[in-house]
Amino acid sequence: MMASNHHQIWCHEAKDIDELYTSNSNDIAGATSMTGEFIEPPLNFFLKLFSHRQAGLIRRENGNWRPMSPYYQVTDEEVISSISATKDVMYRAFALGIKERFYVIEILQEDVDLDPLIVPSLMGHLQKLNVKARAFRAGCSNVLQVYLYFDSKIKTNEVADGLHMFLQQSGFDTNKIRILKEDDCFALPLLPGFEFLNEAYEPVIKREEIALEPALALFMTQMVKVQNNTNDFRDTLRKSIQQELDFSVPEPAPPKKKTRLIQLALPVFKPEVVVNPDTPNML
Repeated sequence: MMASNHHQIWCHEAKDIDELYTSNSNDIAGATSMTGEFIEPPLNFFLKLFSHRQAGLIRRENGNWRPMSPYYQVTDEEVISSISATKDVMYRAFALGIKERFYVIEILQEDVDLDPLIVPSLMGHLQKLNVKARAFRAGCSNVLQVYLYFDSKIKTNEVADGLHMFLQQSGFDTNKIRILKEDDCFALPLLPGFEFLNEAYEPVIKREEIALEPALALFMTQMVKVQNNTNDFRDTLRKSIQQELDFSVPEPAPPKKKTRLIQLALPVFKPEVVVNPDTPNML
């Protein structure tokens, strides 16, 4: 059973994350958000948010990722076990579903080391869309994960294709990031090695340094604070892409000649998920 006294736990470093994790914080599990909306218990929030649990990946510590059976549905108990930060844990990566309330962009740590401005630049481009996001260091993998969170479900590929086009047209090098699409896998948050980052994208709290319940509460609180309106996001992204394209009014077609309809096709971006080819495809 998880401890219920997380309100009394205090961590000095956490004050760098909007002072969310203090003994006097009321903006945490079981309380209300800044808008007055009731926040459900953090574990329920987490399990519901990551509910698409088929065709994912698994690995043991120091092992390689291998695919699960596409027919196997990971249980709530297995999810809790994976994020409990115990020894011999089963690391899990889930595939994005057709529709989700969140979206993930990944950046390799080695690329961040080579260009420390990648994350601030990406966040700056997202701000042009009035999109709020939060960055974390993924557990059991050498990547940073940038999370977008929406107030209702949105098509994963709609977000991926739209962001890819917008970033490219805005001059951002999309080869330096991984824009996930439907069925692409990402490491589950709060796995061992997961780290909360401050506004300078520096590690502040490691998953292993706090108990499961306050870790869930802190993750949930940060997601709620960057919630985006789904309809506003769609409209702003669509308008931004159209403005970047700078559509011009076509010349009238000469009489008795057929005109050609030119359709704008979104670019296809399908990053490869690398798994161990020597392992079986089924659990």
